[in-house]
Amino acid sequence: MAQYGDSSSGLPPSGVTPPPYGAAPALPPARPRPRFDAGTILIPLLFMLLHIGLQTTAQMVSLALLRPEFDGSSAESIEQSLLQWFNQNSTIWLGAASAAAIALYSLGLYILRRRGQPYVLLERPRVGEALVSVGAMLGCMGFATLYMILVSLLAEHSDFVAGQLERYAELAGSLTNEHLGAQILVFCVLVPAAEELLFRGVLCGELLRVASEPVVIWVSALVFAVFHLNLIQSGYVFAAGLVLGAVYVWTRSLPLTILLHGIYNFIGSSLHQIVGENARAWSIIHALQMVLVPVGLFCLVLLWLRQRDRQADRGGQKWQET
Repeated sequence: MAQYGDSSSGLPPSGVTPPPYGAAPALPPARPRPRFDAGTILIPLLFMLLHIGLQTTAQMVSLALLRPEFDGSSAESIEQSLLQWFNQNSTIWLGAASAAAIALYSLGLYILRRRGQPYVLLERPRVGEALVSVGAMLGCMGFATLYMILVSLLAEHSDFVAGQLERYAELAGSLTNEHLGAQILVFCVLVPAAEELLFRGVLCGELLRVASEPVVIWVSALVFAVFHLNLIQSGYVFAAGLVLGAVYVWTRSLPLTILLHGIYNFIGSSLHQIVGENARAWSIIHALQMVLVPVGLFCLVLLWLRQRDRQADRGGQKWQET
C-alpha cells in the first residue's frame, strides 16, 4: 500500500496540508530572478561585433570576386567609388552576410538556452494576437511616414538636418535593386531573420533574465536604433524596435517578430520599387498609413491587456524578485 507522501500515490508529501476539495491547487513558487552579470552585456556585444564582422567580410569577398574597376586617380575619388559600389551591390553582400548570421546565431542561441529557460521565446501565437501585432506594425509604418515629413520640414530650416537627410537618401537608394525578387529575399526575409535572432533572440534573451519586461522593451529598442548608425533612420527604427520588442515579450514568439520585420521592410523598401513614381498611388498609401497610426496604438493596448491577463492567470511574473 502506498504511504501518504509517496510519489506513486499522487498524495502530497508529509507535513503539507492538502487543499480543500474543489479548491485550485497552489501555484509552485516562482524561481528567483538571476542577477545581472558580465554576460548580460558581453554576450549581446559579441554577437553584434560578429554581425559587423560578417558584413565586412561579405563586402571584401564580394569585392574580391567581382573585381570592379574604379575610375579616378585620387584616394578620395576611389573611396567614393568604392562606397557607391557597395551601395549598388548591397543585395549581394548583405544577403550573404545575413544567411551566415542566421546559421551562426541559431547555433549560438541553441547553446545559450542553458542560461535561461526558456532563453528564446518560440511560442505559437493565436491568430488574433498575430493579426493585432500586424496592425501595430502597420501603425508603426504610419509613424515612420509622419516622422519623415517632420524631418523634411526641419531640413528646410537647418543645414545639419538637411545634410543628415541627404545621407539618409543615399542609404535608402542603396536598398533598391533591379531584381525585385532578390531584393525581397534579402531585405524582407534574410535581413529580418538575422536581426530578429540578434536583437530579440540574443539581446532580449539576456535582458529578460535580469530585468523587467518594460526595461527589456525600451533598452532593446534603443540598442536596435543606435546599431543602425544613421541619425535620421534611427528615429523611426527606435519606434519599430519598441513594437517588435513589445510583440516579442508579450506574445513570446520570435517567428512572429520576424514576420512583422519582413512586412515593415517590404513596405519601406520593396513597395517603392513596385509602385514607382505613381503619385496618385502614393497619396492613397500615405493616407492609409496616417489612418493606421491610431489603429496601431490601439492594437498595442490590446496586446498589453492580453499580456496582463495572461500574467494574472500565471500568478504573476516569471521571476520572483529577491
